[in-house]
Amino acid sequence: MSLVFTSHKSIARTTLPRLLNLSASTTFRFARSFSHPQISTMSLPSPVPIALCGKSQTMATNFSDSMSKEGYEVVHTCHDLDSAKSTLPSLLTSSTGPLAVVIGKGFYESEMQDIIKHCQSEAGSAKTVWLLPDDDKFTAYMKVKAVASAGTMLPGMIAERAAAALKENGVVGGGSTEGVKSGVHGF
Repeated sequence: MSLVFTSHKSIARTTLPRLLNLSASTTFRFARSFSHPQISTMSLPSPVPIALCGKSQTMATNFSDSMSKEGYEVVHTCHDLDSAKSTLPSLLTSSTGPLAVVIGKGFYESEMQDIIKHCQSEAGSAKTVWLLPDDDKFTAYMKVKAVASAGTMLPGMIAERAAAALKENGVVGGGSTEGVKSGVHGF
């Protein structure tokens, strides 16, 4: 089985090889059949169910509200590492579970790696899109906008970035399951 992981430079060079016990020079290619039980019908539901790992309850609520405007429904939220590791594997293999997991910046990189590795070993065959924060995609303009609004616009801006990354990776309500690119991606 080979996998494609499209992500920002530091994840591709450091996180992914460690997750899979591979050398950093290994090239990943996606060649796995679609196996998520919920989306065996060849089209994605609308709104698309996603999960969120976000440490701040306020940010998580505001992010969820913003994602609903983008065509995504946050069906489960984890606020800490233990709850993510205990609940996500069964959700990812259920027929009504999330198709993607967005992990917020409140988690340390080591915690993000731990969540993904644990879910991959427990949920095994679930085809999941994982979105991790990518500072390179948070432009100077976005930073100024967030500061100027005293942070009130931040959850909406993060939701826009996450929605764009989900769409880039084929997770679109009513879209074909064949276009979904599972793996770890930056947003």
